[in-house]
Amino acid sequence: MRNNLTLLDFSNNFRGQQMLITQELYKKVLLDPLERKADELKIVSGYATSAMAVRHLLGNQGFKLSVLVGMCPRDGITITNHRGFVNLVNDSGSRFRCHYQCGRPTHTKLYVWYSNGKPVEAYIGSANYTQHAFVLNVQNEAFAECDPMLADKYYRQQLGHAMDCLMPDIEKSVPIVRGTKPAIAAGARELFVPKSSIAFDSGNVVVTSVELPLYSTRTGRVPKSSGLNWGQRESRNRNQAYIAVPVPVQRTHFFPPLAVRFNVATDDGEMFEMSVAQMDGKAIETPSSNADIGAYFRRRLGLQSGAFVQDADLDKYGRRTVTFTKFDDENYYMDFSVPRKTRSRKR
Repeated sequence: MRNNLTLLDFSNNFRGQQMLITQELYKKVLLDPLERKADELKIVSGYATSAMAVRHLLGNQGFKLSVLVGMCPRDGITITNHRGFVNLVNDSGSRFRCHYQCGRPTHTKLYVWYSNGKPVEAYIGSANYTQHAFVLNVQNEAFAECDPMLADKYYRQQLGHAMDCLMPDIEKSVPIVRGTKPAIAAGARELFVPKSSIAFDSGNVVVTSVELPLYSTRTGRVPKSSGLNWGQRESRNRNQAYIAVPVPVQRTHFFPPLAVRFNVATDDGEMFEMSVAQMDGKAIETPSSNADIGAYFRRRLGLQSGAFVQDADLDKYGRRTVTFTKFDDENYYMDFSVPRKTRSRKR
């Protein structure tokens, strides 16, 4: 008797009414089962992002979520996603679990819903568990309902070859992609925006990095009540801040659309969830609390919590911009490091 299930098995053994789902995938696959009293979702997905899991869990209370990322043996997992998954497991109590495939790479996209521990609905299709697939709708995806009992069996088979993301020696079995800057594809170029006069027509050019100013590109000075000092007014947390996105960068669509959350790892080992905000996407913020990013920059600058940020603070630190590097649509790297000054040797 075969131990491994195939797509044909799912199809031939399912006696329900089969329908192809091509529209409203987020609602029909990830939300509607909750209305039918499902209380737990287990996923096998070739690729998945912690930003998608956060979005899903925050928007819908009362259900448990387990994600098994299948393509880790071949492609590894970015440090931003890994940290995001680990943080989510630690912060969500028993609501979230995450595993990485360690055996044969798994490209399956299978979503199994349970009620009181019993598999009650399942969907198999093309969409990875990412905002790129379920939220942005940038490409055609489809799902079909399948036998929940067989789907549960398949999930458990894959789980037998996976490791919990919290395992202390996980890096011995799963490649953690730590590169601070991904390889630049042929024809790609970097875009830096230290001046407001820069014009940029993206065309077919791949933009891999952008350098965002922490000062006003109009005045050349740190704003008194916006940007890093957005909270410097009555009735606000004085750490509240955002990073301004100049118009040339907005036009490149380097960052995701408004309100789509993405993971950001920093050069000093911190991890943030950020999103684009304000009209035309002219700001980057930390949506859980705008004070998070403000407190971070004040710490890096050596200032007290809630302090007013001045031009002299940036000059003393040695940097007036911050660089974002893009791994994919949901994972970025933020560099606010200062190159070490080369000391001349005494002769």
